[in-house]
Amino acid sequence: MALTRRVGVLTAALGVLYPVFGAVVKDVCPVRSGMNSDSTGSNRRLAAEHARQPPSDSVRPLSSTVPFEPWINPPSGTDSELGRPHAVPSPPPENDMPIMNDENDTPTMRCERALKVDRDYNVEHEILPSENRIIDRMLARRIALQDLYTELVRTFEPLAWKRVLSTLLYTAAHWGPEATAHARAAHGRLLGLNTQIANRAHALAALLEERVELCERSGYATGCEYHIVRHLHRAGASEGHYMSFMKPQLETLRREYDLKYWPAVADVVRSVGVDSESLTVRPSDPLTEAGTRSPKSSRRDYLRTLLEALKEESEGLSDRVGRASEQLRLSDAALASAVNVVLDLDFEDLIDAAYVKRFRQSEAEHGRRRLSPTA
Repeated sequence: MALTRRVGVLTAALGVLYPVFGAVVKDVCPVRSGMNSDSTGSNRRLAAEHARQPPSDSVRPLSSTVPFEPWINPPSGTDSELGRPHAVPSPPPENDMPIMNDENDTPTMRCERALKVDRDYNVEHEILPSENRIIDRMLARRIALQDLYTELVRTFEPLAWKRVLSTLLYTAAHWGPEATAHARAAHGRLLGLNTQIANRAHALAALLEERVELCERSGYATGCEYHIVRHLHRAGASEGHYMSFMKPQLETLRREYDLKYWPAVADVVRSVGVDSESLTVRPSDPLTEAGTRSPKSSRRDYLRTLLEALKEESEGLSDRVGRASEQLRLSDAALASAVNVVLDLDFEDLIDAAYVKRFRQSEAEHGRRRLSPTA
């Protein structure tokens, strides 16, 4: 009876509480009735959830937060008035250059658009001001270059004629007459330095040997260092790698072998002189060789350098496009126009197609003589 009474009480209590809980549940979580239930509540919640999200400008896709950066060489230097740049950032690859050519564009318009893209890139990255000056000169003298532009666009594919323009820029900026004159001066200075180093090394070695002899026989001492390893320690005191790795091993060897097993300090100095005597000063790259081959500076130096640079670009372009027939060879008239403008030659120094033709014939004859067994 007691159990029956308890069940009855629980049943009555549930009957009282059910309407209350049912109303609460219905108010908080409306119950759907099949596919015909009201879906606007769900849509409203989604809209409210979306409204609580941050504004659209604070959540950007990766492509918008990380802008495209053209290919850049690791910068390790800046452009200078003379000499070639050292690993400065390069213009964007030709295939990525944002140049939109219209079918109605003239060759001059296409080439000048490419030049302006290079100039804007250089200005943005604050590099190659010397090349920018060449570009401004070419844009200002567009009439003199119209035949060159026409030949470029009609003869070569865009990738090729853009490389020709690039070659004109960097050779004129870094291998012009003034830069070539400095290269020749550096060659002469190196020859003189090698001679001086050799003479002074031999003289210093003789002085060191004389000091050792006097210390051993005169009854006087100077406290000078005799051991070459201790000189190395002194020279490498500011080199962390030497002090951490080399010094401990050399010090172990110094303690293991006495002085008679090591070269004398004077002999090491004399070796520097012998090395300088045997050195040959020669160009380290084809463009330096081409620009300084003549005994005196002239316009032929730049022509030779430009043709060598175009030859190198042809080989690189052939490797890139997969065919060997892509030769960046310009006509005599086009070369003359280009040289006159990029070097900003005075009226009395201007060259023409006949000058370029004679130069090419002279270079061809010179090449044959160098290859001849009897030369």
